[in-house]
Amino acid sequence: MAHTVGQLQTAGLITRRADPDDGRKVLLELTPRGRATLGELHAQGESWVAEALTAFTASERAELRRGITLLGRLASK
Repeated sequence: MAHTVGQLQTAGLITRRADPDDGRKVLLELTPRGRATLGELHAQGESWVAEALTAFTASERAELRRGITLLGRLASK
């Protein structure tokens, strides 16, 4: 994990700072560049999902909606 965090920091995507309340902890924060990169990745993911859904039939999309509803009920327990 430390290696991954180091790479993110080197790439300018996050900053690290000591937790003012607990010196044993380090707080990570996205930089403006990190926020922009995350936004781009979300948009790409959403675009891929939207494109993939167009290949589903109406029946498959309805089945997917039912599945999402069931997963939501499961997650709320």
